[in-house]
Amino acid sequence: MEFTKTRDLARMMEHEVDGSKMFGKKTYDDAFQKLFDQYKDLMQEYVNFCGTLEKDALEDVQDQVSRAFIACEEERLARTPARQRKVRLYDDNLYMALFVVPAVSQFKTQYTDALADCLVKAWRQQYPQHPINRGSYEQISNGFKKRRFCYITTAVCESLGKGDDCQELNCLREYRDHWLMLVENGPALVDEYYLRAPEVVRAIDSRPDRGRIYEGIYQKYIRPCISMIREGRYEDCKNKYMSMVTDLENCYCRDGSYTKH
Repeated sequence: MEFTKTRDLARMMEHEVDGSKMFGKKTYDDAFQKLFDQYKDLMQEYVNFCGTLEKDALEDVQDQVSRAFIACEEERLARTPARQRKVRLYDDNLYMALFVVPAVSQFKTQYTDALADCLVKAWRQQYPQHPINRGSYEQISNGFKKRRFCYITTAVCESLGKGDDCQELNCLREYRDHWLMLVENGPALVDEYYLRAPEVVRAIDSRPDRGRIYEGIYQKYIRPCISMIREGRYEDCKNKYMSMVTDLENCYCRDGSYTKH
């Protein structure tokens, strides 16, 4: 069976938002709500349709819809001049992770939850150099409100009983605002971090040994980063921090989902 409005649903990818403007605390909530409202009736039709299907047919429909989103993106890239495709894919990567997947997840049904996972998996398979993880609207929006460079460091510090105003978080925030955001590619790294970090935290939080894991992260990554900042080794700190994210993804996240041990 086929959801007859698959193509219409995949048009969620059809946006003309500049990537540098879509990801700001002053604009994100309104932009997200606009997308959600635009597609909520269509998503409800999808949910109703899925409710009539057996398991095998349901999985086929989820796969069809996911492939339709990828096809839509490929068409967008094909229409884009070659010299601009890299920027287009970067913008669409952000849009998929920050808007499309969270909007689908926001319906909070078993069918939309499964579709969100399928979309992440399909995107990662099609664009392995631009992987996304699954984050929720609440995670992303709250990240802006709390000015988090660091979902991960915040989770670590909370686990260790340190407050939101602890020296580690304040040090990293100062580093972000007064160095990282001012250097070439710094803002892009922060954007990338917002795409990847929430899923890492979600994966670790699902584990019974999360306290031990967060203690290890603190000793292996956070403390050295703080020392590097205090010594003025800002580039080393950047490399250490991003390697932490990659290491944790490789250890706890697989194909846009998280591994439970």
